[in-house]
Amino acid sequence: TLGYGEGVDSSISKAGEQDKYTFIASVNDKVVICCAPYKRIQGYFYPYLELYDPNGVMTAHSYPGCGLIFAVTQTAGKHTIIVKADAADANAEGEYGLRLKNINNPVYDDTVIMLDTDFSQLVPYISRTLTPVGADTYIFDASLNQTVVFDFDSASLNGTIPFCALYDMTGKQLSISYSLSTNGEVIATLPATGRYYLFV
Repeated sequence: TLGYGEGVDSSISKAGEQDKYTFIASVNDKVVICCAPYKRIQGYFYPYLELYDPNGVMTAHSYPGCGLIFAVTQTAGKHTIIVKADAADANAEGEYGLRLKNINNPVYDDTVIMLDTDFSQLVPYISRTLTPVGADTYIFDASLNQTVVFDFDSASLNGTIPFCALYDMTGKQLSISYSLSTNGEVIATLPATGRYYLFV
């Protein structure tokens, strides 16, 4: 069982293997699960995540190649995380790191930054150093039909590829940027007035 702010390093060591982790959540916890490959042993290994509620219903999953879930829990109790190889190479094997946090009460070393910015103006440039596993969290409030654009660029010397994903207040993914280049863009026209979450 994992607690918020905790993580685990493990591996998928045979084709078709699935690792299972549990955690206790309350209603309306804003759960962030990050999983990244440390080492590929066989094939093109990239972790794929599934999240199940206490009734065994899958409530969220990661998208191919992203290793990230953001979900707002609707049920209190024991939730389950499944880690397996991405369907692009379901027989792949490799080592990974998994981290869990609740951004309602952040205790992990990821950064949670409130973007208190007038979107009619240019958003200031932010420079950050990312950890190998985990995601910096940027929170902002915006209005219905506003179009937001986030550009990012990597100045890494070790070939790190930035990944960016934008979610609404319900946990629905609105936009994603993940490519083999060191820069990218997340762009979305927002579906409602409210709070939004950007993970990098």
